[in-house]
Amino acid sequence: MDQSLRSRKKLATRESLIAAADRLFAEQGYGETSMAQIAAEANVSRATLFNYFAGKEHLLKEIALQYLRDTRREVAAQLEGQPAGQQLVLLMSRLVDTTFRHLTMARSLLMAALAQREISHDVLDEMLAMVLPIVQAGQRCGRFRSDISSEHIAQLVVAVYVANLFPWPHGYRDGVDQSIADIVLRGLEPADSEEQA
Repeated sequence: MDQSLRSRKKLATRESLIAAADRLFAEQGYGETSMAQIAAEANVSRATLFNYFAGKEHLLKEIALQYLRDTRREVAAQLEGQPAGQQLVLLMSRLVDTTFRHLTMARSLLMAALAQREISHDVLDEMLAMVLPIVQAGQRCGRFRSDISSEHIAQLVVAVYVANLFPWPHGYRDGVDQSIADIVLRGLEPADSEEQA
């Protein structure tokens, strides 16, 4: 078999497994879905599934990464040309929208990440990659404080977002994104802007 055909087949199988897991997690819940059900939904053997993913939590991580990458692509055009503060508000709003659409899975991911740190690294890295350029732009133009490294600020922004996953009641959405953005933006203001106010 041709190497590129083999690679395409592997990629198609991997994507099929992720899509099957996404459907089943959404329909039945993460905890109620077994690896055997995912394999059956994707029309592959359990052995094939385990060749691609060591466990359900790895599938959940891939689904989360896919949602984050989709969000990143969707919001990119809206962010262009906006001031850094507005970019952060728009990004937080879109992340909150994505999370609310998949709240049960987001909470399952958080629990899996607490149990296995390797799960959280990729997801947090993707979120940091979305936030860090905005923070750096805000620091360059003086909108965000520069006495803290941009990496640390981006980590804190992501931490505020993640810390709010548990208290959100299912279906409650009003103002959460703006509340997170307001808290974060106030903390990012340079010290001299407080003196001028």
